[in-house]
Amino acid sequence: VSRVLRHAGPPLLSLLLPGLPIAAFLAFGHFGLRGDLTRLYYHSLSRIFSLLLGASFFCQRQWFETKWPDRTLSKTARLLSALVPLLLLLLLFCLIGSDSPLMPAAMPVASLLTGLALAGGQELQGPLPRVLRPLNAASYELYLLQGPVLYLLGRCSMSSPLYLPAATLVLCAAAALLWLALRTKQHSGLWARILEVLLCAFCLFGLYCWLTAPDQSREQTQMESQAQQNRRLMQQKQREEALGFKAIAAKASQLARDARQQAEAGKAAYLDAKEQRFLREAELTQELARIALQKDTLADLVLQLPITAIGDSVMLGASAELYRVFPNLYCDAEVSRTAWVVPGIVESLLARGRLADTVIIHLGTNGAPPDEVMESLFDTIGNRDIYLLTVTNDADVHVNDSLRRFAEKRDNIRIIDWEARSRDHEDYFYSDAIHLVDTGCQSYAQAIYQALYDRHELALSQEEESLRAELDALDKR
Repeated sequence: VSRVLRHAGPPLLSLLLPGLPIAAFLAFGHFGLRGDLTRLYYHSLSRIFSLLLGASFFCQRQWFETKWPDRTLSKTARLLSALVPLLLLLLLFCLIGSDSPLMPAAMPVASLLTGLALAGGQELQGPLPRVLRPLNAASYELYLLQGPVLYLLGRCSMSSPLYLPAATLVLCAAAALLWLALRTKQHSGLWARILEVLLCAFCLFGLYCWLTAPDQSREQTQMESQAQQNRRLMQQKQREEALGFKAIAAKASQLARDARQQAEAGKAAYLDAKEQRFLREAELTQELARIALQKDTLADLVLQLPITAIGDSVMLGASAELYRVFPNLYCDAEVSRTAWVVPGIVESLLARGRLADTVIIHLGTNGAPPDEVMESLFDTIGNRDIYLLTVTNDADVHVNDSLRRFAEKRDNIRIIDWEARSRDHEDYFYSDAIHLVDTGCQSYAQAIYQALYDRHELALSQEEESLRAELDALDKR
């Protein structure tokens, strides 16, 4: 392609120059403007954007050298051509977060600025540019090969500590081979032939993998349909919750308890110490009877708990089953959700008085949440009972250890080890080993139920032990 464009002359280059970047941005933004970040990351149009962007940079350089063959940039201009895109890129990273509505538009702009910074870096002089220039020159080969290399290594059984260094070495070696093959001057030499054979073998193996890969389009359609149905169900439940009936009932119950406590406090003032002791013994006996009754009916009590559940696409897929098991559930889950947006969701629920005393959180599938974001989230939730579910793709995102650290630091946080429960249960998942089929949704809901049951059973036992100790102390007086 380079040889064809080099000899095509300025007329062809001047036609391609404005067209390629426009086509690249339109292709890349096709899904981005619709807000589907998953497709924005992985869709073939993203690769087309990168190819067209690289071709457009080549056209710009060829057009510049053809139109002004003897003109060179000043030292200041060369420095600005590299630093200005880097500064703008830094501003994008600092000002636009993953939850910003500008995120889809910022991604192609970031790619464009990165390409400009790489192109400008080729013109710099000095020891550091000389060290970075080989990596800069092979940057496009590294980008083109990262997908195939990671795919091939993903098919191999490799432990997590070895995966990253192995992927780095293989990727650098493959990029170096491709870089040399494209720049070998003597195409009749043995070295060039060996490189060509290796590249052909690599491409043929990739074609074989593609041809023999199972067709997962039907499964993808089922997952999207499940998510859409559960999203509608979740929105319906949230609208019902917005009516405020449960909040009104809870407020009335609290007012009744306050009035009863005030009446009891006034009555106790007129009782002597002996009468107060007998009254306290009766209250303790009544409380112990209440605990015994709650233990007998604990299974039903757990099912009726008011619960707030916040999560990503895994929880969204299982939300229908969660609503079936927990009728007083408030669920807010969405595809591709990260931890960045969750503190805002919790603050909104708090402002409306709809954050339950039991909070279930399943995040991390789309990347490890930053510690400061999670700490802010836990501070906002306060002393409520928090349950964190582990993720099944921890080998990719490395989030479960962080979740366990949070649980060690805070007494009100408990871990629901979904990864351990679902291990060796391929029947729970779609082919991605992350999202859940019906059987997995049932086990997912059961894991949450069991964690809640164990927690409340322990709390009742501790309360019973404390009441019995107080009753024994009264009997000894």
